Amino acid sequence: MKRVILAAVTLISVAFVGTANAQTSANVTVNINLHKVQSISVSAASVNLDYQSESDYLNGVTTEMADHLIVFSTGGFVVKVKSGDDFKKGSESILANTVQVLASNGTKTPTGTVTYAPNLMLSTTATPLITTTKGGSGLKFNVDYIGGKGDAYIVDRFKDSDGNPNVYSATVTYEIVAN
Repeated sequence: MKRVILAAVTLISVAFVGTANAQTSANVTVNINLHKVQSISVSAASVNLDYQSESDYLNGVTTEMADHLIVFSTGGFVVKVKSGDDFKKGSESILANTVQVLASNGTKTPTGTVTYAPNLMLSTTATPLITTTKGGSGLKFNVDYIGGKGDAYIVDRFKDSDGNPNVYSATVTYEIVAN
């Protein structure tokens, strides 16, 4: 009798397993989490404004840096520029605002609206230079550095007699923020 009951229970178990509904699909939610990512770099470690002639001093000089700023941004952005201080050589200085910085389209710019600050003189305060409505990868912007003219750099600048130019330096910083 025990064998008959055991056989019946086994038969019933097999019957239920065979007719049970198996799950044939499952769902999962996939999220694309877009975090803000921005980076900026410059293509050259230094820029020289060389005054080598009377004309350079009278008219000023311009150094054009093609594709000087390289930007990655996941959305619209603002590039700001500032000078860490006035241009210095020892205890002597030349005011930062005697140098103008102009940006323009490089070889790859965003697809949205891009505006450039006109006539931006360097300052120790971060000032918007480039403003965009869209981001992009590997964006490139030209930057022109324009030195002063007229008597801006003529007064009492040549105390060295070694024949080498007097070099006045300042650190210029570019920063990127979301727009």
